[in-house]
Amino acid sequence: MEYYSLPINPISIKGNWDSGWVLDKHIFEYKSRNSFGQKDCDTVRSELGKAIYSFKYGISESRFLQIEPIAHTFADFISNREELNEVDAILYAPATNTERKHNPIEIIAKKVGALLELPVPENYLLKIKETIEMKDLYDLEMKRINLKGAFKVADLRFKKKQLLLLDDIIDSGVTLNSIVSELRSKGEIEKVFVLAGTYTDCFINTL
Repeated sequence: MEYYSLPINPISIKGNWDSGWVLDKHIFEYKSRNSFGQKDCDTVRSELGKAIYSFKYGISESRFLQIEPIAHTFADFISNREELNEVDAILYAPATNTERKHNPIEIIAKKVGALLELPVPENYLLKIKETIEMKDLYDLEMKRINLKGAFKVADLRFKKKQLLLLDDIIDSGVTLNSIVSELRSKGEIEKVFVLAGTYTDCFINTL
């Protein structure tokens, strides 16, 4: 079976990384304010957003059919970015929900690594603290506190190397910022790039 990339609308995102992008975004139709004082919205997803959502939350095994188009979309974007030509390895954001049988972005990252012939280490970026799912927290400071001390770099194998960190969905970018801080301070990485599949613009206020 031949696979094709999904249509995307890449956006540059700022953070403590060297360069970062998100491939597309959710469009939200504002309805009202919820009990937290935040916007309550209806979601309209892009094609990539639909594929990621189906893969993450689908209840049938057919959701795994989404892996190939998602991975090819990531891989094609990476291949066409000159800044990413010297990347030494691909990392993925560790799962917050440890009860989920599969970490979606781990599966996607491994497929992207296979397509680009780049290593995707499992035992380098570690999650060492239980945390609340970020989608359940609406305050930026609460998100930062939730992730404090949550990640650990295992060793210096990528010292002075260039790494690409992948995530599937982001809202505030706090998770990526927290991981990148750990990579820089403990891993002594030369350059860190980030790439996410889609972001939510209903609660987002840092991009």
